[in-house]
Amino acid sequence: MTTDSSPTSGNRAYSQFYAGYTAYPPMQSWLALSGVRLTQPDRFSDTDPSDVCTAAFHGVAIFPPGPQAVKDSVKDNGPYAQTIQARLSDFRDKLVPAANDALRELAKMTAFAVPSDDPETPPSKKVLLLTVEIEDNKPFTRDDFMQFPVMSEGFIEAALQYEQDRLYAHKTLRERLDHFVADYGFPHFKRFKSFMDRLDAHAYKAGHTSYGHLAIPTRYLNMMVARYQEPKLLAEVEEKRDLLGQQTPFVIRSFFDCRVSSRPFHIDVQSDGVLVRLDAGPFRGSTFIFNSVHVSDRHQVIDPGLLP
Repeated sequence: MTTDSSPTSGNRAYSQFYAGYTAYPPMQSWLALSGVRLTQPDRFSDTDPSDVCTAAFHGVAIFPPGPQAVKDSVKDNGPYAQTIQARLSDFRDKLVPAANDALRELAKMTAFAVPSDDPETPPSKKVLLLTVEIEDNKPFTRDDFMQFPVMSEGFIEAALQYEQDRLYAHKTLRERLDHFVADYGFPHFKRFKSFMDRLDAHAYKAGHTSYGHLAIPTRYLNMMVARYQEPKLLAEVEEKRDLLGQQTPFVIRSFFDCRVSSRPFHIDVQSDGVLVRLDAGPFRGSTFIFNSVHVSDRHQVIDPGLLP
């Protein structure tokens, strides 16, 4: 949700997903036979509701399922509070010691500074070694790091984030909501909620009820079940509900589509992924295993008889 030209975490996540998702030619054929068009990574924007909903349809939920999920997450001992604690611990126990070790090594290798506790250095040549110290009553500022001979921008950003994070426990609900959505590039919760409304409107227009249904596969599965009355289909869905609930909305929709209408492919779900048979296109007659994150490395031809 940034406005500059640098890629956001959402754009990067989509690019990584796209590379693996479309790398296997039969998968490309299945997408084409399904009538699905994926946005090219260089054109993808996590500020575009269409792109965000399409990504979620294929298993990449860039944003939380809705405002209520955020409110639940920021409660005491909620998932986000655990995320905050993990970030605080990583900075305190991993990043700071690593930075100080790097500063110590730099001091040993250069003439401008020598560790003051080095027993082999004459007292006249000893220089106080600069270290990063966490102080409860002195929060980090960007200017603090100007005194260091070298310090990565990534570490500085982590230090500034640390100062924001350690105030989290003392924040009001509204402040916690703003803190949460800042991770997604929103200036405050109200702006986030407005964007979520746009996502819901686009998802509804595309026939998916809401963005939350795309972001939570089990919710999407329940939506699809509610649309059909065929006893045989519903019985099969119930039998395979646990497996279907682990798939993406795209796979769930495809499962229904190829059972209620004539489609140029057929799929079934099993414990190690999705079994896909292509009945048209350049890979007509081929069958492969796919999972919701990436195509399996087992690209061997599978006996089509395994599919009902």
